[in-house]
Amino acid sequence: MAEASINAISEGLKDLTISKSEIKPAGGEIGRGAYGRVFTVKYCGHICAVKEIHSILVEGVGEQEQKNVKEGFLRECHHCSVLKHPNIVRFLGIYYPQKDSKIPAMIMELMDESLTAYMEKLPKTALMRKGTILLDVAEGLSYLHALIPAVIHRDLSPNNILLKKGKGEVPVAKIADLGVAKVVKADSRSTRSKLTKAPGTVDFMAPEALGNKPVYGVNHSQMANSS
Repeated sequence: MAEASINAISEGLKDLTISKSEIKPAGGEIGRGAYGRVFTVKYCGHICAVKEIHSILVEGVGEQEQKNVKEGFLRECHHCSVLKHPNIVRFLGIYYPQKDSKIPAMIMELMDESLTAYMEKLPKTALMRKGTILLDVAEGLSYLHALIPAVIHRDLSPNNILLKKGKGEVPVAKIADLGVAKVVKADSRSTRSKLTKAPGTVDFMAPEALGNKPVYGVNHSQMANSS
């Protein structure tokens, strides 16, 4: 990606940039993966989650690789900044943890646990709770697919569905982690991806995304007809 394009995305996030002085330490690390880590901070009186990519991904690597990592994370921040739905994890802004930080950190609402952790302790007979969570996820996906251009998550799994305790017995389910989301142009609501390999968690991927030429779209019947 050209540096000009990276600058354009950064400029679009300018109004969403929070001063580091407004961010206070709170708790510590709550998750870590190959791509980055998640930890908690205090912002505007609330405990929030922060997603930060590992510095090793942008330091000591080639210029093009550094640009690719930066582009991917900035695009994720941009995607999240325009999504407003009760079943999508809420984006709050970005900030630069250090003066010399090359990539910002993303601030999000703090969720209670993943669907994976919740299901491990949920009784098999709790069908009503399971159905409510499935409905929440379906509402979130419906919102993403109805956008113009549409957004396809491509890595929807129990680890990327987070839960927030509400007033009732059943927590609210929200879709998270849009790092590999794909934007589908309005004039191509079903599309055969140019990617040679589909991202995602194999156990939870749609069958049409498992082939040598992955197919992505918002309508399964349209994708079947285009195959």
